[in-house]
Amino acid sequence: MEEKKFTVVVIGERYSGKSTFIYRVIQKVFDAERQESIATSVINYERLYHDVNYKIQFWDTPGTMNSLNYTKSTFKSAFIVLVFFDPSPLEEHSAPTIEHLPDWVKLAKESVDNIYIVASFSDLWEKDNPPYDKRSYEKKYKGIPMFEISSKTGDGIELLLDSICYLYEQKGQNADRGVKLTEKKKDGSCCK
Repeated sequence: MEEKKFTVVVIGERYSGKSTFIYRVIQKVFDAERQESIATSVINYERLYHDVNYKIQFWDTPGTMNSLNYTKSTFKSAFIVLVFFDPSPLEEHSAPTIEHLPDWVKLAKESVDNIYIVASFSDLWEKDNPPYDKRSYEKKYKGIPMFEISSKTGDGIELLLDSICYLYEQKGQNADRGVKLTEKKKDGSCCK
């Protein structure tokens, strides 16, 4: 059986559901007591998709803006970055994650070509009625696919994982690195 390997870096604010999502993917259960990440963790996962065994490394990153420089170094081997946020109204939790979403998306866009935005905790709102204006977010982040998931119920997770594998399948050999390389301009001061 054919095997493919790639890295998925998961970023976002503290309490946005990153670690709980990865735990749900790996263990197939919800853990309400899951602790937040204080350092980047690498978790291996295998998924069969279209007769290909995908060996996926999830990089679970700490979710503080102070860790941004540290987080940037994790993008080197990333095929895709998942930017997590909790769209719940700010009064429902002590750590607003939606207000820093633009910063995390900007960081991802500067580093890789493949980005998905993931709204977590979909079990906390009525179906088809998320607590954020989905259309305005889709317009603001045009071209970046958005997913809604619940690590508690598992809703949306299989679709997200299949979409990642499909994207890798479509990118072919060019998918091995998602890092953007920019040409450094010569300033003309040396070595003509």
